Amino acid sequence: MQKLNHRFIVFLLSMVLWGCSTNRKVGIPPDQTSQPTIPHQEDTTNTVVSAKVIPKLGVVLGPGGARTQAQIGFLRELEKNQIEVFAISGIEWGAYVAALYANKNKSNDIEWQISKLEPDFFEKKLLSSSTKTASDLGSFFKNTLGSLRIEDGKSQFICASTNIVDQQSSLIVRGLISDAMKYCLPYYPLLEPSGSWIAGVLDHRAILEYFRKQGVEYVVFVDVTSNSKPTFEKDMDKEIRVAWALALKAIQQAEASYNQMVKIDVRTKLSDFKSRKLQINAGEVAGRKFVEQFRSEFNF
Repeated sequence: MQKLNHRFIVFLLSMVLWGCSTNRKVGIPPDQTSQPTIPHQEDTTNTVVSAKVIPKLGVVLGPGGARTQAQIGFLRELEKNQIEVFAISGIEWGAYVAALYANKNKSNDIEWQISKLEPDFFEKKLLSSSTKTASDLGSFFKNTLGSLRIEDGKSQFICASTNIVDQQSSLIVRGLISDAMKYCLPYYPLLEPSGSWIAGVLDHRAILEYFRKQGVEYVVFVDVTSNSKPTFEKDMDKEIRVAWALALKAIQQAEASYNQMVKIDVRTKLSDFKSRKLQINAGEVAGRKFVEQFRSEFNF
């Protein structure tokens, strides 16, 4: 485990030094058995977006392990105020929340599905020498995602994954959601890499560029870590602390690229899936503030 963590942190440092956007593509990680055909994307670089009272909204849900449950509350406020999400993405466990929301645009469905995860699934792992991979969540994915496909959702969903060997960053835009999660969720301490793939925690630009090409006019990033920092489990390795420090640094550097960054103050542990109600309440508070500002800015 220690050796693997060391290799992981060396990779992250190299990503920071060289940047992971130099070798990026849209598609499915090449080591996946099924590679769905990616639809032709029209070049909208020079397209003039017509004036609208309400812009096409894109939402990016940041990483944070169990804390991403707070993002359910944020999405609930958008839903209550009939603010449509045109496209949504997520990083690490934010990808799971985003995928479920894209499917039905129902925050209650996200809460119901995520409640099926054993509350102390990850805390048991962190207190033992065993490790967890996305494959260990197979039954959970089957119960909550079944055969749902990305392209069948009510809102467009994408997620980013990065190869720790060749630093290739991929955006997954089609296929089974359960397959996408195997590549977009893994990040220490909760999940080890899937083969050589981890969540795209360092490459915000790939998501933003794709959103803009699809006609998204306003992008908000929902951050559940920066305000309170990760509350680390007491036995967390130093290498993992460094990994999260780099993830937080990437969020800070990307802030200016978003139209708005909503910071939710969530002080629960990264593995604490038992505090869902508390986390969701914090997200609702932040969501109401965003809705008020958004309505004011666009006069609706």
